[in-house]
Amino acid sequence: MKRTPEEKLLNPRPGSKIAEARDFGIDLTQIVENLRLSPEKRIEKLQNAMIGFEDVLRVSEKWKIYDYDVQILSIDGLISAKESAGREKDQPGLKILYALREASLDEE
Repeated sequence: MKRTPEEKLLNPRPGSKIAEARDFGIDLTQIVENLRLSPEKRIEKLQNAMIGFEDVLRVSEKWKIYDYDVQILSIDGLISAKESAGREKDQPGLKILYALREASLDEE
């Protein structure tokens, strides 16, 4: 019986490229969630992400790394992004970010 793309992503065969991606840390459930959306909803989601990117630039800091100027999201910006995403998987990281923010405020 032929497996659906969703089945292949959620239960990849051992040794497959999909299993390698999962083991590397790629969240395949997000891909499945996007595949379940209609094309219109996918476009809407991408447009919302683009609007979010402009907001991210406002809460980022310019750093010089080697000879390159790069924009890096501030701790407050990262906390805000993760809070607004509302994902359960971000909760452990948020605890660490709160502690980092508190530690950086103590240094000031």
